Amino acid sequence: MPSATATPAERVAISQTIITAPPIAPELHWLVERMVSRAIYAPTARPEFCIVNEYLRPHGISAHVENFRFGEPVCSLTLGSGDLMRFHELAAPHDGSVRSGAAAKAPRTGKRADIWLPSGSLCVLRGKARYQWQHEIVRGRRGRVGDEWRRVSLTFRVEKEKTTATADTRAKE
Repeated sequence: MPSATATPAERVAISQTIITAPPIAPELHWLVERMVSRAIYAPTARPEFCIVNEYLRPHGISAHVENFRFGEPVCSLTLGSGDLMRFHELAAPHDGSVRSGAAAKAPRTGKRADIWLPSGSLCVLRGKARYQWQHEIVRGRRGRVGDEWRRVSLTFRVEKEKTTATADTRAKE
């Protein structure tokens, strides 16, 4: 998605470079199955998207809420080095994107929580944690020791329609 300040020519160039991602790699199917077997995801609403982010010592990502077109939960698996995820409570649900700058303008309550994500941990965002708390990895955070410090996160998402359909089916049972 182009930023709000992109020129018309930049918007065209960006839209022409958008590709359709292949399904989740077969090498990750065991992990999806484990999340389903532990009732993190429903069998009818398995994650379809996996985004891989690599963070080296100075890297981070600005506070944001995952796009509302995705359902819940949103799950992030930490590999490599552990790191701190900072949460900011919002005054109301708000899914402004980082790229557009809207996430930075979301009204906050002032309540904040820092959660340590050790290597191998799975952060599961659902309910208020999913929709009413922004999360970020703070850039340049102290405590990242050594040149070899590296965090890789695998973030799993599912289309909202699938989670809504699953919830509707459960309600009828």
